[in-house]
Amino acid sequence: MPPTERVELDTRSAPFEHYKAIRPLATARSGRAPDAHARHQLYAAVDRRTNVPALVKVTARPGLFYEQNINNEIASLTSINRALPDSRHFPLVLDHGRLRDGRVFLITTLFDEFPLATTIGAERASGRLVSHLRTAVAASRVVAELHRVPVIHVDLNPMNILYRTERGGPV
Repeated sequence: MPPTERVELDTRSAPFEHYKAIRPLATARSGRAPDAHARHQLYAAVDRRTNVPALVKVTARPGLFYEQNINNEIASLTSINRALPDSRHFPLVLDHGRLRDGRVFLITTLFDEFPLATTIGAERASGRLVSHLRTAVAASRVVAELHRVPVIHVDLNPMNILYRTERGGPV
């Protein structure tokens, strides 16, 4: 399915009727070009009940191939949310399930963040050393927090670490 052939969501039916301003998430957030064979589609929205920004992830098509990653993500985040309910490092699962057309969906809170890889330049920047070290320390604290939960992380890399700041420091 070419990236221009996005399957639209029925925003008037469950579970999307609780969300407003549902729009495709900009592909530039990933730091990669859109993939015609993407396993899922991403949307940003706002929960009407709480005004919390939300991330909507929907498998591109029904089928086991497309569902495997999203089902693993649902299981991992549900375990993390249960074990670390007060953590501000992991998105909260707001809803998940299967749509009438057979696709699987996951709705989580949406952080204003980008992959760490998009914040690191290719050239050495000695002036950014302290900033990079603070980021590494913050990331290692989150990994230590994750190690308290029986979730195995196998693909920890700068593209899968999401970077955001609060009060001038990395979270």
